[in-house]
Order: sequence, then C-alpha cells, then structure tokens
Amino acid sequence: MLDGGNSLKRLGQELLEFLQHNLNEEHNARRGDLEQMRAAVASESARLQEQVEYLHARIAKLDDSARSLESGLDQRLGQLSSNTIKDTRAQLESTASGILEELTTRSAKKLGDQLEAASGNMKIVQKGIVASVSEAVKTETANALHAFDHSMKELSTLSVERLRVTLSGRLNAVVRSLGEQLQLEAESGDTGRERREQ
Repeated sequence: MLDGGNSLKRLGQELLEFLQHNLNEEHNARRGDLEQMRAAVASESARLQEQVEYLHARIAKLDDSARSLESGLDQRLGQLSSNTIKDTRAQLESTASGILEELTTRSAKKLGDQLEAASGNMKIVQKGIVASVSEAVKTETANALHAFDHSMKELSTLSVERLRVTLSGRLNAVVRSLGEQLQLEAESGDTGRERREQ
C-alpha cells in the first residue's frame, strides 16, 4: 500500500510534470504561432500602410492631374469657344456682306428704274408746268401792265391834283404877301403925308 501510494504519487508527479511540459510546449508553440501571426499582421499592416500611403499619393497625383486637366480643359474650351465665335462672326460677316452687296445691286437697279421712270414723269410734268407757268406769266404780265397803267393814271391824277393844290397855296401866299406889302406901303405913305402936313 505504501509502495503503491508512493508509486501513484510518483506517477501523479510524473503525469503532472508531463502535463506541465506538454502545456509549456503547447503554450510556447501557441506563443510562437501568436508571435508569427503578430509579425505577419504587423508586416501586413505595414504593407497595407505603405499601400494606403501609395494610394494617397496616387490619389493626390490624380487630383492634381484632374485639376490640371480641368484647367487645361477650361482653357481649351475657352479657346474653342473663342475660335468658334470668331469663325461664326467671320461667316456671319461674309454672309451679311454678300446679302448687303446683293441688296445694294438690287436697290441700285430698282432705283435706276425708278429714277428713269421719275425722269420721264418729270419731263411730262415739266412740260405741263412750263406751259402752265407760261400761261400764268402771260396772264400776270397782262394784269401787271393793266395795273401799272391804272396806277400811272392814278399817279398822274394825284400828281396834277397835288400840283394844283401846291400852286394854289403858293399863289395865295404870294397874293397875301403882296397885299401885306401894299398895305404897309399905304400906311407908311399916309404917315409921311401927315408929318409933311404938320
């Protein structure tokens, strides 16, 4: 019993040592696996970090490229718009020049025809006006001569009447003056006679 107990104790001790050894080995193995896994995770994390940084750099480059492309696109679009506007303006000016030239030609022809027609009408109207004016001048001349003759007669009558009035007034003045002189001479003669008598 004692030997059996010692034997069981020894077996238990050996079993415990065996279990502890197995547990230590398994723990060490697990620790090794964990370390390897941790190293792998760290390596993968570093690799992912590098890739993330690389992606950030690529994204920054892509952003710069996109901005450069947008700027270049804006400039290109502005240039294209400017060129398009210039071309369109040139085409419009050319078309307008052609239309203006055609309209000028048509207008010149139409004006020439109208001027020719107006010239013919003016000649006809001019002949009528000349005839009418000639007749009116003859009539006015006759009326003017008649009025002049009548005016001359009236002026002659007025002149004779004025001359008669003027001569009459002057003759009356001369007669009045002679009468006054004769009266003065008569009065002065009477006065001299009275003095001689005294």
